[in-house]
Amino acid sequence: MNARANSLQQTRLRRMRAIFGACRQRGFDDDTRHAIVFRITGKASLKDCDPGELGAVLEAIAPRRHAASRGSRPALSPRQRLIWSLWQQLADAGLVRRRTMHALESWVRSQTGVDKIQWLTGAQESTVIEQLKQWRLRACFFEEALPCN
Repeated sequence: MNARANSLQQTRLRRMRAIFGACRQRGFDDDTRHAIVFRITGKASLKDCDPGELGAVLEAIAPRRHAASRGSRPALSPRQRLIWSLWQQLADAGLVRRRTMHALESWVRSQTGVDKIQWLTGAQESTVIEQLKQWRLRACFFEEALPCN
């Protein structure tokens, strides 16, 4: 067997193992797996599929996460966006050293004991918003760093 044929065989075996693992992880039985394979490839068995068809089956069973979505933050609710906006206003006025989400979450943790703003309850969000507003008002009143509106 030449190197190219051996490489294709290795690819087929890896993809077949991945398909079996993905089916097991998702709780698919043999009949479900066979139905998916037939629907995608028109073939009755994984053994009859080429590496490209196996890749299509694997993508249908367990789609890969795109690189752009790794590490992205979940969308913020309107109240959480208000918290972020108030934090940015304080940063623009020079009242906080770091304007990052990590810095905001550190401050929120010190005030509420909650690690992420996405995990705050409604009451905790209200408390955080009011604390940030009061901070902004104190700065406006004493330092005139912010416009008082």
